[in-house]
Amino acid sequence: TRDARSHILRAAEEAGLWELAAEQLEQMASTQNEETLFRIGTNLFRAGKSERANEKFEKYASNHPRRSQAWLKVAAFYDNHIEPKQALRAYDAALAAEPENWKALAARSAHHLMQGRLEDGLTDFEKAVGKANNQSRMNLYRQHIERLQRIGQHKLARLAAKEALPFASQNRDGFLRLIAQAEFASG
Repeated sequence: TRDARSHILRAAEEAGLWELAAEQLEQMASTQNEETLFRIGTNLFRAGKSERANEKFEKYASNHPRRSQAWLKVAAFYDNHIEPKQALRAYDAALAAEPENWKALAARSAHHLMQGRLEDGLTDFEKAVGKANNQSRMNLYRQHIERLQRIGQHKLARLAAKEALPFASQNRDGFLRLIAQAEFASG
């Protein structure tokens, strides 16, 4: 029964028996939604079955009603598990599904920056800012500036904070503080 499988699944996941958990999920998948496919993929990945996990993630995202969002979830999983090539592939798929998705552009920008691909990260950030609404734009700038500081790009962080000032109607002091921090850090 479904309850018995759920119990076995929980026990397998708690015990780190990822392959058994994936098998239980596959048997349950016929009556579940797309999220089950994602969970199967995560268990297969943890079991060291990367190729099978990729297949499940592909099926999950390709069949999801919000494909771009699903691909972003897959990308975040891969980023969290230090699989940068697979993460980038998923970010690219998210943008292929919805080219105007500023959240996907911002996420891919962050990925590029953290992987040391500065130019690609800056390009995606500029595209994301251009597509985001004003309220979201402020959060994008704040996160981008913090990320640039984290990777030691203090001059770029200062420039980004200055660029954000005209949009900073409510949090102007916060951006001025970021500029001062970046000035201090860059000497």
